[in-house]
Amino acid sequence: MKTIEEINQVKNKENRRKLYKKYLRIKRRERRKADFLKRKIIAEHGPDAVPTRPVRTIEGEREDEETAIHNIQEDDIMVEEAIDTFKDYYNKDAPPKVLLACTARPHNRTITFLKELKRVIPNSFIKWKANAKIRQLAIAAQVRGFTDLIVINEDNLKPNSLLLTHLPEGPTAYFRLSGVRVCKDLRKNPTDIMNMR
Repeated sequence: MKTIEEINQVKNKENRRKLYKKYLRIKRRERRKADFLKRKIIAEHGPDAVPTRPVRTIEGEREDEETAIHNIQEDDIMVEEAIDTFKDYYNKDAPPKVLLACTARPHNRTITFLKELKRVIPNSFIKWKANAKIRQLAIAAQVRGFTDLIVINEDNLKPNSLLLTHLPEGPTAYFRLSGVRVCKDLRKNPTDIMNMR
């Protein structure tokens, strides 16, 4: 049997094609014979008799990093956990207090959306932000003891974005809203949502 390199050296196109088809036929025959022998061994000795290749997964291919932390009891980790600003929230020591804000004169759909958010988010309060900038609003909310600020922006008489900020220093997330539906549109009773919370 000729190798693929030898077949590529043949100048005549028709002969080269015939040799390549013959090469593929022989390869297929060898593969079928190997599969038959493998099935025969598995039938006689069980599935563990034939060695299988390990399955390639993302976890299996991942290389161990030098900076990875394996021991949680290390001094550096203990110090970082002691000064972690979110520790109170993860341990549920400090209840969140959320300020929901929107433009000075919101449309009815935005007001309804804010009321729905107030029902869903515990310990939240609604405030129209008038002409105040978001930075001023965040400073005022922090002074009054709020932990988070949610600002709803509206365009074409519909809510179109939501800005979520953790006070005092962030992080901040911005979400685009499209196709906002409230309980009335879904024909649901708001108390059902309150019971699921």
